[in-house]
Amino acid sequence: DLSRNPLFDTMFALQNTENLEIQLPGLHLSTYASEEIVSKFDLSLDVTEIEEGLEYLFEYATALYKTETVEKLAAHYLQLLESILRNPSATIAELGILTPVEKEQILGAFNPAQPEEAPAAAFHQLFEEQAERTPETAAVVYENDRLTYAELNERANRLAATLRTSGIGRETIVGILAERSVDLLVAVLAVWKAGGAYVPLDPDYPAERVRFMLEDSGAKVLLTQTALRERAEAWLGEEELALAAVLYLDDETSYSEERMNADSFHEARLEDLAYVIYTSGTTGKPKGVMIEHRSLVNTAAGYRREYRLNQFPVRLLQLASFSFDVFVGDIARTLYNGGTMVIVPKDDRIDPSRLHYWISQQQVTIFESTPALIVPFLEYVHEHQLDMSGMELLITSSDSCSVADYRTLQERFGSLFRIINAYGVTEAAIDSSFYDEELAKLPQTGNVPIGKAWLNAKFYIVDAHLNPVP
Repeated sequence: DLSRNPLFDTMFALQNTENLEIQLPGLHLSTYASEEIVSKFDLSLDVTEIEEGLEYLFEYATALYKTETVEKLAAHYLQLLESILRNPSATIAELGILTPVEKEQILGAFNPAQPEEAPAAAFHQLFEEQAERTPETAAVVYENDRLTYAELNERANRLAATLRTSGIGRETIVGILAERSVDLLVAVLAVWKAGGAYVPLDPDYPAERVRFMLEDSGAKVLLTQTALRERAEAWLGEEELALAAVLYLDDETSYSEERMNADSFHEARLEDLAYVIYTSGTTGKPKGVMIEHRSLVNTAAGYRREYRLNQFPVRLLQLASFSFDVFVGDIARTLYNGGTMVIVPKDDRIDPSRLHYWISQQQVTIFESTPALIVPFLEYVHEHQLDMSGMELLITSSDSCSVADYRTLQERFGSLFRIINAYGVTEAAIDSSFYDEELAKLPQTGNVPIGKAWLNAKFYIVDAHLNPVP
C-alpha cells in the first residue's frame, strides 16, 4: 500500500542537537518555515529543547484526525508528563492521563445521583407485602393455570416449609429444573422464603451440563416435575450427587400444611444470595454468577422508576428462558409492582400469530425480548394491521439491535408505545442501562447505543487496571 509508510505510522522524535547560530562573512542565515506542512506520518510528535524548556509539535494527517482530537491527545500527554513529575517512581499503570475536568466528568457527570434508595428488604419480603395489598390480583398466568397473589404466596409458603425440613437455610443452593409453568414462580419464591438461593436448570440442557451445574453450585435439593422424573434421575447419574432431596412441584406431597409467611422478615439479610445463574463463560466452561437480594431489589426499584411501572397496570409477556437472568428481570418487573406475569408456552414464542393472541387476550402492556424475535413479530403485526393499542412498553435487549431495525420500529410504533433498547450483564443484576432518546439523536448506521446508566447503576470507562480513562 503506497499510501502508507511501510514501517510505522507514528513517530516520536526528541531534537536535542545544539542549535548554534552560524555566522559566515557576508551571509545572513535565518530559519525557513514552510507555509504548507504535509504530514509525513499518520501522527508525529517532535520535541525540541529551547531555553525555556521543551517545545512540542504535533503533526498529523487531517484525513485521519480532527483538530480537537489532537488537542485532547496533547492535553492527555501533558497530564501524563505532570503525573510522572509528581511521582517519578510510579509504574506506568499508576500514571494518570485524565485532566481534572475529565475525571470529574467520568466519575460524576456521567453518574448523576439516584433520586431514591432501594428498599432495605429481601425480594420475597416485598412480594409478601404486595400479596397483602392485592391478594386477589392475578400474579401469574400460564395457559389455563392462574394463581392470585394470595394463592402464589400460600403455595410458596407451603413448599418453603418442606424445603426447610430438607435442610435448606441461609444461602444453601436449590436446583430448579422445570418446564414453563406457574410452578417456576412457586419454586423461586419458596427457595427465597426458605432462606436459600436457586440455580435455574433448563430441561433442554445436555445431561453433563446439568450435572456440572448441580455439582459446582453445591445444590442440596432439586425441585423438578413428575414429567421430568426419568430425565432428572438419569441426569443425577450413577455417581450420586450429595442431594438431600428431590421434590416434585406438581406433587401435593411436596407441600407442607404450613400456609403462613415464615418469620423470615427479620432473618433475611440484604447480602444473602438470591440466585446463581450459569453463563457460557469465555473459556467454554460455565461459570456461576452469584447475585444478592440487595442487587436484585436495587434493579427492581430502578425498573419501577425508569420504566414508569407505577403509571400503568403491569401485564408482562414472559418470553425469556428460565435459565436466563431476563426471567429474574421479569419477576422483578411484575411481582414488585403488583402486576401479572403471562408465561407464553414454549412453542408459541416463535409463532407471531400466537404471540399476538396472548398479547390481546391477556391485555399485555409490557414485554422484553431479543431483536431477532421482536423485529419479525412487529413486521407481522404491521403487515396484518393488528391492534397493539394496549401496549405501553417494548424493550429490545440481550443482543445488539441494528439502527435500521430500531428506526423502523420507532417510525411504525413509537407513537403508540414506548420502545427502548436495554443493556446489562448477568454480573450486574440483569440490566444497568437503556437507550431512550428521540429519533433525531439515533446514529445513522451501526447498532443502537446501550444508553445511559439508569436503573441504580453507575458506568465508568476504565483501562485494564481499572483506572479511569478518557
